[in-house]
Amino acid sequence: MDQESKAKLNRLLWRQRLRSIIPAVLLSAAVLALFLMLFYDMSASEKTMTQATVQSWSRAQTEEGSGAYLIWVDLEDGTKVMITAGRNGRAPVNGENIQVVKTKTRLGRISYRWKR
Repeated sequence: MDQESKAKLNRLLWRQRLRSIIPAVLLSAAVLALFLMLFYDMSASEKTMTQATVQSWSRAQTEEGSGAYLIWVDLEDGTKVMITAGRNGRAPVNGENIQVVKTKTRLGRISYRWKR
C-alpha cells in the first residue's frame, strides 16, 4: 500500500470515528447545560424584609407528623402569597402582622419565609 492510499484510509477511519463520537459529545454537553441551568446558581442574590398580614395557616403533613407551617399572607403591596416557616416555634395568629424575608435568586425565583 502506498502512502497516498494509507492517508486516504486514515482520513476515512477518522471520519467514521468522529461520526460516532460527535453525537455523544453533543448529548453530554446538552445534559450538562440543562443541569447547570436548573441546579446551579441558586444562591440568593437579594434578600429584603417586608411586612405581611396573616390570613390563614396550616401545617404540612409529613411521614413524621406535622411539618413546617404553611402561611397565607397579604404583603404590604397587596400581593397574596404563601410563605413557609420551620416546624418549631409558635403558630401565627390570623390577622397578625409579621415580618417576612423575601429572597430573590439570580435566576428570578422568589421565595418567602417568616422571620420570627
